Amino acid sequence: MAATAPIRFGTGGWRGLLGSEVTGERLLAVLRGSAAWLARHARGRPVVLGYDGRAAGPAMASIARAVLHEAGLSALESAGPSPTPALSSAVPRRGAAGALVITASHNPAEYQGVKVFGPWGGSVWGDDARWIESAAGAALGRPAPPEGAPAEAVDLVGEYREVLRGELDLGGSPVPVRVAYDAMHGTGAGVLDRVLLEAGVEVTVLRGERAADFHGATPDPRPERIDELRQATRELVSPALGLANDGDADRLAAV
Repeated sequence: MAATAPIRFGTGGWRGLLGSEVTGERLLAVLRGSAAWLARHARGRPVVLGYDGRAAGPAMASIARAVLHEAGLSALESAGPSPTPALSSAVPRRGAAGALVITASHNPAEYQGVKVFGPWGGSVWGDDARWIESAAGAALGRPAPPEGAPAEAVDLVGEYREVLRGELDLGGSPVPVRVAYDAMHGTGAGVLDRVLLEAGVEVTVLRGERAADFHGATPDPRPERIDELRQATRELVSPALGLANDGDADRLAAV
C-alpha cells in the first residue's frame, strides 16, 4: 500500500510495512488521531503505553509518549516489551483512559503498527475507528512534538502474571495436564509458560527466546505453522495440551 493512501484502521488498529504504509509522518498522524480520541475519554486518567518485541518498538513508543504529552495526557508505560493482553487488561484494572500498543501483532517482522484500546480495555472499531482515521488524516504533515516527555514505567507484565495465576484452574486432577507451549519468539515467552511452570505443570517450551525478527518466521499460529507444536504435543504423556501465541500474544491456538 502506498504511503499516499488514506489511513485506515483494521481489526484493533493500524499496521503495515515499515517504510511504506508505516512512515514517520503517518505514524505521527495515527498517534495524534488516537491521542485526540483518548483525550475525549480521559478525565484526568493516564493512557497505558507499551510495545511488542520488534526492533522499532522502543523508538515508536517514545514518539507515542511525546504525542500523548502534547495532547495533555500522561503515559503509564510498561517497563519493556509486553504481551498485548497485559496492556489491554491493565486499562480497566488501572482505571486508565485507554491504551496505545506499538505492535504489528501476527504479521512478519517487517511490519509495524498501532493498536488502540478504549476505557473498557477492548479494541476501538466502528464509528470510533472512523473518528480516529479522520483525525489522523487531518494531522498529516504537522511537525513532530518535542521529545523527552515524562512517563511512569510500571511492571504491567508482572501484574498480568498475577491475573493469570488467579484464573488458572487445574481442576483438582491427580494427574496434572502436560503442556507444550510455542511462544513463536514473541512477547508471550516467559508469561503463560512461567505461570504454568510455577503452578507445577510440566511445560515443554518451543521458540521460547524472544527475537525482534522472529528468526525469519511469521509469528502467526495458523495450522500450517505449528507442525512442531503438534508433534511435541503428541509426544507428551496424556493428558496433554498444546498452546501457541502469536507475536504479541493476543492470539491463541490450541492442539
